[in-house]
Amino acid sequence: MYKPKSINVWLDMHRNLGISHFYIRLEDTPELVEYLEQQPDVTLQVGTSSASNQYTSIMDRQLKMANEALELCKQDGMDFLIQIDCDEILEGDLNEITDLPENVETFWMQNHEAVYEGIPSSQDICFKAKFYKNCEKENCVSYVNGKGGGRVCDTVVSNGCHRFKGNGREVKLKNLIVKHYESCDFEQYIKKYQRYQKGVKLNDIPFPYYRESILAKDNISLLTIFIKNTEQIKATLPQCLGHCFYKHRFAVQRSPLGELLTSSTKCLFGFIDFIHNLISVVGVNKIKKYK
Repeated sequence: MYKPKSINVWLDMHRNLGISHFYIRLEDTPELVEYLEQQPDVTLQVGTSSASNQYTSIMDRQLKMANEALELCKQDGMDFLIQIDCDEILEGDLNEITDLPENVETFWMQNHEAVYEGIPSSQDICFKAKFYKNCEKENCVSYVNGKGGGRVCDTVVSNGCHRFKGNGREVKLKNLIVKHYESCDFEQYIKKYQRYQKGVKLNDIPFPYYRESILAKDNISLLTIFIKNTEQIKATLPQCLGHCFYKHRFAVQRSPLGELLTSSTKCLFGFIDFIHNLISVVGVNKIKKYK
Protein backbone atom coordinates (compact mmCIF):
# COMPACT_ATOMS: atom_id res chain seq x y z
CA MET A 1 0.00 0.00 0.00
CA TYR A 2 1.09 3.54 -0.75
CA LYS A 3 -0.81 6.37 0.97
CA PRO A 4 -4.10 4.44 0.98
CA LYS A 5 -7.23 6.55 1.17
CA SER A 6 -9.98 5.71 3.67
CA ILE A 7 -7.94 2.83 5.10
CA ASN A 8 -10.23 2.66 8.15
CA VAL A 9 -13.23 2.20 5.86
CA TRP A 10 -11.35 -0.40 3.80
CA LEU A 11 -10.55 -2.41 6.93
CA ASP A 12 -14.07 -2.19 8.36
CA MET A 13 -15.76 -3.17 5.10
CA HIS A 14 -13.65 -6.33 4.92
CA ARG A 15 -14.09 -7.08 8.62
CA ASN A 16 -17.84 -6.87 8.14
CA LEU A 17 -17.54 -9.27 5.21
CA GLY A 18 -15.75 -11.80 7.41
CA ILE A 19 -12.03 -11.28 6.78
CA SER A 20 -10.21 -12.29 9.98
CA HIS A 21 -6.69 -10.93 9.43
CA PHE A 22 -4.80 -8.50 7.19
CA TYR A 23 -1.19 -8.82 6.03
CA ILE A 24 -0.20 -5.35 4.81
CA ARG A 25 2.96 -3.94 3.29
CA LEU A 26 2.94 -0.16 3.71
CA GLU A 27 5.34 1.90 1.60
CA ASP A 28 6.40 5.54 2.06
CA THR A 29 3.44 6.34 4.33
CA PRO A 30 4.84 7.01 7.82
CA GLU A 31 1.69 8.81 8.92
CA LEU A 32 -0.26 5.52 8.98
CA VAL A 33 2.30 3.27 10.67
CA GLU A 34 1.12 3.91 14.23
CA TYR A 35 -2.56 3.50 13.32
CA LEU A 36 -2.02 0.17 11.57
CA GLU A 37 0.28 -1.14 14.29
CA GLN A 38 -2.53 -0.56 16.79
CA GLN A 39 -4.95 -2.76 14.85
CA PRO A 40 -5.04 -6.22 16.48
CA ASP A 41 -5.96 -7.95 13.22
CA VAL A 42 -3.19 -6.36 11.13
CA THR A 43 0.31 -7.72 10.57
CA LEU A 44 2.29 -4.81 9.19
CA GLN A 45 5.43 -4.75 7.07
CA VAL A 46 6.88 -1.24 6.59
CA GLY A 47 8.96 -0.67 3.48
CA THR A 48 9.96 1.79 0.80
CA SER A 49 9.23 1.96 -2.88
CA SER A 50 11.87 1.58 -5.56
CA ALA A 51 13.72 4.59 -6.90
CA SER A 52 13.83 2.98 -10.34
CA ASN A 53 11.00 1.79 -12.57
CA GLN A 54 7.92 2.06 -10.36
CA TYR A 55 5.54 0.23 -12.67
CA THR A 56 7.49 -3.01 -12.92
CA SER A 57 9.22 -2.98 -9.53
CA ILE A 58 5.97 -2.69 -7.60
CA MET A 59 4.78 -5.97 -9.13
CA ASP A 60 7.97 -7.69 -8.00
CA ARG A 61 7.42 -6.44 -4.45
CA GLN A 62 3.79 -7.57 -4.53
CA LEU A 63 4.81 -11.09 -5.53
CA LYS A 64 7.42 -11.24 -2.75
CA MET A 65 4.95 -9.93 -0.17
CA ALA A 66 2.29 -12.47 -1.17
CA ASN A 67 4.70 -15.37 -0.65
CA GLU A 68 5.81 -13.97 2.70
CA ALA A 69 2.17 -13.57 3.72
CA LEU A 70 1.51 -17.21 2.84
CA GLU A 71 4.24 -18.26 5.25
CA LEU A 72 2.80 -16.02 7.96
CA CYS A 73 -0.64 -17.52 7.32
CA LYS A 74 0.76 -20.99 8.02
CA GLN A 75 2.13 -19.79 11.35
CA ASP A 76 -1.17 -18.10 12.24
CA GLY A 77 -3.35 -21.05 11.29
CA MET A 78 -5.14 -19.36 8.39
CA ASP A 79 -6.92 -21.44 5.75
CA PHE A 80 -6.98 -19.11 2.73
CA LEU A 81 -5.25 -15.95 1.50
CA ILE A 82 -6.65 -13.39 -0.95
CA GLN A 83 -4.50 -10.72 -2.59
CA ILE A 84 -6.12 -7.32 -3.21
CA ASP A 85 -4.99 -3.68 -3.24
CA CYS A 86 -6.02 -0.74 -1.08
CA ASP A 87 -8.29 0.60 -3.85
CA GLU A 88 -10.23 -2.68 -4.09
CA ILE A 89 -13.13 -4.03 -2.07
CA LEU A 90 -14.29 -7.63 -1.88
CA GLU A 91 -18.05 -8.07 -2.17
CA GLY A 92 -20.11 -11.24 -1.88
CA ASP A 93 -20.13 -14.44 0.13
CA LEU A 94 -16.92 -15.77 1.68
CA ASN A 95 -18.61 -19.11 2.30
CA GLU A 96 -17.96 -19.91 -1.34
CA ILE A 97 -14.26 -20.04 -0.43
CA THR A 98 -14.54 -21.95 2.82
CA ASP A 99 -16.83 -24.52 1.13
CA LEU A 100 -14.36 -25.28 -1.69
CA PRO A 101 -13.50 -28.98 -2.04
CA GLU A 102 -10.02 -30.04 -0.95
CA ASN A 103 -8.79 -30.59 -4.51
CA VAL A 104 -9.28 -26.86 -5.29
CA GLU A 105 -6.14 -25.01 -4.26
CA THR A 106 -6.53 -21.67 -6.05
CA PHE A 107 -9.41 -19.46 -7.13
CA TRP A 108 -10.07 -16.10 -8.68
CA MET A 109 -12.75 -13.41 -8.67
CA GLN A 110 -13.86 -11.16 -11.52
CA ASN A 111 -13.14 -7.47 -11.08
CA HIS A 112 -15.75 -4.75 -11.55
CA GLU A 113 -14.47 -1.22 -12.18
CA ALA A 114 -15.97 1.86 -10.52
CA VAL A 115 -17.23 4.68 -12.73
CA TYR A 116 -17.81 7.96 -10.93
CA GLU A 117 -20.60 10.48 -11.28
CA GLY A 118 -18.10 13.32 -11.08
CA ILE A 119 -14.45 13.77 -10.21
CA PRO A 120 -14.23 12.74 -6.53
CA SER A 121 -12.45 15.12 -4.19
CA SER A 122 -9.98 14.28 -1.45
CA GLN A 123 -12.78 14.74 1.09
CA ASP A 124 -14.97 12.06 -0.48
CA ILE A 125 -14.95 8.49 0.82
CA CYS A 126 -13.12 6.36 -1.68
CA PHE A 127 -15.50 3.46 -2.04
CA LYS A 128 -18.53 4.99 -3.75
CA ALA A 129 -19.38 5.10 -7.45
CA LYS A 130 -22.31 5.72 -9.77
CA PHE A 131 -22.06 2.23 -11.25
CA TYR A 132 -19.57 -0.55 -11.92
CA LYS A 133 -18.40 -2.13 -15.15
CA ASN A 134 -18.10 -5.90 -15.26
CA CYS A 135 -14.63 -6.14 -16.77
CA GLU A 136 -15.36 -9.56 -18.23
CA LYS A 137 -18.02 -8.02 -20.47
CA GLU A 138 -17.34 -4.28 -20.65
CA ASN A 139 -14.32 -2.12 -21.50
CA CYS A 140 -12.36 -1.23 -18.37
CA VAL A 141 -9.42 1.16 -18.22
CA SER A 142 -7.27 -1.04 -16.00
CA TYR A 143 -6.89 -4.81 -15.65
CA VAL A 144 -9.69 -7.20 -16.67
CA ASN A 145 -8.45 -10.60 -15.45
CA GLY A 146 -9.66 -10.41 -11.84
CA LYS A 147 -7.83 -11.07 -8.59
CA GLY A 148 -6.90 -14.37 -7.01
CA GLY A 149 -6.55 -16.28 -3.80
CA GLY A 150 -5.19 -19.58 -2.62
CA ARG A 151 -5.38 -22.26 0.00
CA VAL A 152 -2.70 -21.96 2.67
CA CYS A 153 -0.61 -25.06 2.04
CA ASP A 154 2.89 -26.04 0.93
CA THR A 155 2.00 -26.37 -2.76
CA VAL A 156 0.49 -22.89 -3.27
CA VAL A 157 2.65 -19.87 -4.16
CA SER A 158 2.10 -16.45 -5.67
CA ASN A 159 1.84 -16.31 -9.43
CA GLY A 160 2.14 -12.55 -9.93
CA CYS A 161 -0.02 -9.80 -8.52
CA HIS A 162 -3.30 -11.30 -9.77
CA ARG A 163 -3.07 -15.04 -9.19
CA PHE A 164 -1.78 -17.91 -7.07
CA LYS A 165 -0.74 -21.29 -8.42
CA GLY A 166 -0.64 -24.76 -6.95
CA ASN A 167 -0.89 -28.44 -7.81
CA GLY A 168 -4.65 -28.64 -7.48
CA ARG A 169 -7.60 -27.23 -9.40
CA GLU A 170 -8.33 -23.54 -9.91
CA VAL A 171 -11.92 -22.24 -10.05
CA LYS A 172 -13.62 -18.92 -10.72
CA LEU A 173 -15.88 -17.86 -7.88
CA LYS A 174 -19.47 -17.01 -8.76
CA ASN A 175 -20.59 -15.25 -5.58
CA LEU A 176 -17.57 -13.08 -4.78
CA ILE A 177 -16.25 -10.16 -6.84
CA VAL A 178 -13.61 -7.43 -6.53
CA LYS A 179 -14.75 -3.83 -6.90
CA HIS A 180 -11.85 -1.73 -8.20
CA TYR A 181 -11.80 2.00 -7.42
CA GLU A 182 -8.95 3.01 -9.72
CA SER A 183 -7.74 6.51 -8.80
CA CYS A 184 -10.62 7.08 -6.42
CA ASP A 185 -10.04 10.83 -6.34
CA PHE A 186 -8.18 13.29 -8.50
CA GLU A 187 -5.28 13.79 -6.07
CA GLN A 188 -4.75 10.02 -5.93
CA TYR A 189 -4.77 9.97 -9.72
CA ILE A 190 -2.05 12.63 -9.96
CA LYS A 191 0.14 10.97 -7.31
CA LYS A 192 -0.16 7.57 -8.98
CA TYR A 193 1.07 8.74 -12.37
CA GLN A 194 3.76 10.91 -10.86
CA ARG A 195 5.15 7.71 -9.35
CA TYR A 196 4.71 5.69 -12.54
CA GLN A 197 6.75 8.26 -14.47
CA LYS A 198 9.96 7.21 -12.71
CA GLY A 199 12.09 5.16 -15.07
CA VAL A 200 9.10 3.81 -16.95
CA LYS A 201 9.08 2.83 -20.62
CA LEU A 202 5.61 3.45 -22.00
CA ASN A 203 5.80 0.33 -24.16
CA ASP A 204 6.06 -1.74 -20.96
CA ILE A 205 2.59 -0.61 -19.87
CA PRO A 206 -0.29 -2.55 -21.47
CA PHE A 207 -3.08 -0.12 -20.51
CA PRO A 208 -3.72 2.86 -22.86
CA TYR A 209 -5.31 4.81 -20.00
CA TYR A 210 -2.10 4.53 -17.97
CA ARG A 211 0.04 5.64 -20.90
CA GLU A 212 -2.24 8.60 -21.67
CA SER A 213 -2.18 9.70 -18.05
CA ILE A 214 1.63 9.60 -17.88
CA LEU A 215 1.88 11.60 -21.10
CA ALA A 216 -0.59 14.17 -19.76
CA LYS A 217 1.57 14.56 -16.67
CA ASP A 218 4.65 15.01 -18.88
CA ASN A 219 2.92 17.80 -20.81
CA ILE A 220 2.29 19.68 -17.59
CA SER A 221 6.04 19.69 -16.89
CA LEU A 222 6.67 21.38 -20.24
CA LEU A 223 4.01 24.00 -19.61
CA THR A 224 5.67 25.12 -16.39
CA ILE A 225 8.48 26.57 -18.53
CA PHE A 226 6.06 29.22 -19.74
CA ILE A 227 3.73 29.59 -16.75
CA LYS A 228 5.37 31.43 -13.88
CA ASN A 229 2.34 31.92 -11.65
CA THR A 230 2.25 29.00 -9.19
CA GLU A 231 -1.41 29.43 -8.35
CA GLN A 232 -2.32 29.40 -12.02
CA ILE A 233 -0.35 26.19 -12.51
CA LYS A 234 -2.42 24.63 -9.75
CA ALA A 235 -5.58 25.87 -11.47
CA THR A 236 -4.70 24.52 -14.92
CA LEU A 237 -3.14 21.23 -13.82
CA PRO A 238 -6.43 19.48 -12.96
CA GLN A 239 -8.03 20.65 -16.20
CA CYS A 240 -5.20 19.32 -18.36
CA LEU A 241 -4.89 16.01 -16.56
CA GLY A 242 -8.67 15.94 -16.34
CA HIS A 243 -8.86 14.98 -20.02
CA CYS A 244 -7.61 11.49 -19.18
CA PHE A 245 -9.63 11.25 -15.99
CA TYR A 246 -12.84 12.47 -17.64
CA LYS A 247 -12.32 10.34 -20.70
CA HIS A 248 -12.66 7.04 -18.88
CA ARG A 249 -13.97 7.66 -15.38
CA PHE A 250 -16.87 10.13 -15.66
CA ALA A 251 -20.36 8.98 -16.58
CA VAL A 252 -23.92 10.23 -16.30
CA GLN A 253 -25.71 7.44 -18.11
CA ARG A 254 -25.23 3.70 -18.14
CA SER A 255 -25.54 3.39 -21.92
CA PRO A 256 -22.22 3.19 -23.79
CA LEU A 257 -23.33 5.93 -26.22
CA GLY A 258 -24.38 8.26 -23.40
CA GLU A 259 -21.11 7.63 -21.61
CA LEU A 260 -19.11 8.32 -24.78
CA LEU A 261 -20.94 11.57 -25.49
CA THR A 262 -20.63 12.72 -21.90
CA SER A 263 -16.89 12.03 -21.65
CA SER A 264 -16.21 13.61 -25.06
CA THR A 265 -18.13 16.75 -24.11
CA LYS A 266 -16.29 17.04 -20.80
CA CYS A 267 -12.95 16.61 -22.56
CA LEU A 268 -13.82 19.34 -25.07
CA PHE A 269 -14.95 21.86 -22.46
CA GLY A 270 -12.03 20.98 -20.19
CA PHE A 271 -9.61 21.67 -23.04
CA ILE A 272 -11.30 25.00 -23.88
CA ASP A 273 -11.07 26.05 -20.23
CA PHE A 274 -7.43 25.00 -20.11
CA ILE A 275 -6.50 27.06 -23.18
CA HIS A 276 -8.41 30.04 -21.81
CA ASN A 277 -6.50 29.89 -18.53
CA LEU A 278 -3.19 29.42 -20.32
CA ILE A 279 -3.74 32.48 -22.51
CA SER A 280 -4.68 34.55 -19.49
CA VAL A 281 -1.28 33.81 -17.95
CA VAL A 282 1.26 33.83 -20.76
CA GLY A 283 -0.56 36.14 -23.18
CA VAL A 284 -1.46 35.72 -26.81
CA ASN A 285 1.93 36.95 -28.05
CA LYS A 286 3.77 34.22 -26.15
CA ILE A 287 1.36 31.60 -27.44
CA LYS A 288 2.21 32.65 -30.99
CA LYS A 289 5.91 32.78 -30.20
CA TYR A 290 6.02 29.16 -29.04
CA LYS A 291 3.95 27.68 -31.87
